[in-house]
Amino acid sequence: MNKIMLFIFLITVLPGCMSTNMRVSPETYVTTANVNYPVRLTLTTGKIEYGTSSILMPAGGNIYVPVAGSGQPEWAYGRNDQEAFVQDLKVVLDNNSVFSSTAVDLDNSNKCCDSELNVNFVSTKQEGEVPIYYMDVIVTLETPDRRKQSRYVFESNRVSEVIHIFDNYLKAARHKANGKLMKMILADLNLWLEE
Repeated sequence: MNKIMLFIFLITVLPGCMSTNMRVSPETYVTTANVNYPVRLTLTTGKIEYGTSSILMPAGGNIYVPVAGSGQPEWAYGRNDQEAFVQDLKVVLDNNSVFSSTAVDLDNSNKCCDSELNVNFVSTKQEGEVPIYYMDVIVTLETPDRRKQSRYVFESNRVSEVIHIFDNYLKAARHKANGKLMKMILADLNLWLEE
């Protein structure tokens, strides 16, 4: 009986408590560095992969056999996710007045200023049904007098099974990946701009 009550609670109450929009919250990130020139924020998209899934099929009695299935393209950390991250980065940079202004240029057509901050998603890969995102990202700041670059190779943490049950696990895994990347970029920007 207790298990039934717990199950009913989980499927009725928890989904309402969970955010359906798992984008980076700009208020969470603060940077102290600032410079008095505008920057153009650009995006480069590289290899996008998504993994296969597997399920356990009953083979008789207490024997289960893993059967591979195909992954879903919407599971990938794709171009739309990358564009959303760049837009969130712009909000964080603007909220902290890091540059005098920040213009997002997703198609590299707006040559508004001499300085550029490029976020290059060299590769993104999703694996598992309770997903982990593996990211390889290069961020480059180019100004008329300097060029700084950092490479971030990391993975998001595996999200909890409870989130998996309610079909928000992809959003939660993306949120974890975005949060890690945002923190690393802002830490490097602080170092680069204070030199």
